[in-house]
Amino acid sequence: MRRCFVGFLPRTLGKEVCASFFEKALQGAEWIQPAGPNGPIPRKTAWMVFFECDCAYRYDRIEVKPQQYPQWMCTLMHWVMPCCGINEQKACMFETSR
Repeated sequence: MRRCFVGFLPRTLGKEVCASFFEKALQGAEWIQPAGPNGPIPRKTAWMVFFECDCAYRYDRIEVKPQQYPQWMCTLMHWVMPCCGINEQKACMFETSR
């Protein structure tokens, strides 16, 4: 069984920081519009994973290949993960070797 969780932390980041990360996500992710049996689906997806993972995102019969977390996502996680009680930064360990 797969599980996903979400949380809401209002005003964790300032407006300028949020706007900056939003712009980086909008421009810096490889947004893909997958096609289903009836043509392109009406949304775009950017599926990101840590460096050791090659798992695809699947929804119904649609599959999206993973892309490695870019530096801006690692920076975002560095800001947000401790606010969620997560102090391990495994997702971006590859950055230390660059």
